[in-house]
Amino acid sequence: MKLTDAELQQAVKRCINGERSAQELIFKALYGKMMVVCMRFTRDRDSAGDLVQEGFIKVFQKIGDYGFNGSFEGWV
Repeated sequence: MKLTDAELQQAVKRCINGERSAQELIFKALYGKMMVVCMRFTRDRDSAGDLVQEGFIKVFQKIGDYGFNGSFEGWV
């Protein structure tokens, strides 16, 4: 799923406000990119999938710390 920068920023704001549907949007928008990065480190799809899942848990726990300075993808 491809989101514009503005759509992604709006989803982040909604996620910070506790909207679970926004988490799903963010997950779908960034899953592929995160998977590619994790595959570079592990070279094993199952391990990479585990890392992506753990990463998203941390992202959603800390999303309130995102200061909207720079790209959200970079912050992730």
